Amino acid sequence: PMISLRGGIKVSLWMILLVAFATGLLSGFLGVGGGFIRMPALFYLIGVPVPIAVGTDLFEIVFSGGIGSFLYAMDGAVDLTIVVPLLAGSAGGARIGAAATSLVDEDEIKVYFGAMLLLGAIAVALRKIGTFMDVPVLQTVSLVVILGAATLVAGAVVVSSIRELRSEHPASTSTAD
Repeated sequence: PMISLRGGIKVSLWMILLVAFATGLLSGFLGVGGGFIRMPALFYLIGVPVPIAVGTDLFEIVFSGGIGSFLYAMDGAVDLTIVVPLLAGSAGGARIGAAATSLVDEDEIKVYFGAMLLLGAIAVALRKIGTFMDVPVLQTVSLVVILGAATLVAGAVVVSSIRELRSEHPASTSTAD
């Protein structure tokens, strides 16, 4: 069955369910899925605009993450002393990120997101190679790559959003009499 989304987008309900099931499996297995798989699937496979894909993905994570968290907590695999600082930091970051994403051009967001995915994959590969070959410096390089990538991408989004705000509201110049 086809369903209609905002903006006149029509998509098969089966496609949405397939994306949801696949990302749910990956999330359950690896603790990843939403940002790395579901969000690009929303805008590339389903055709949802980037800001709506981000918001929809985050909203869905509240529920699927809640279920997953509960199940892991039942097995004693949740450390609440880490949860509180994570919540405090991510709440502020999510607010700023949501505001910035709504201002930045969709194509720019896709480029930033792709760069983050690529650099994240490189960082994971370096870490695994470093562990496998017993080369500790590769693990350090991995950390530098992932932190550097996150900093650069976040900075690029902030700069792009500031540039967009300035173009929407140019500084007025006063004339002295």
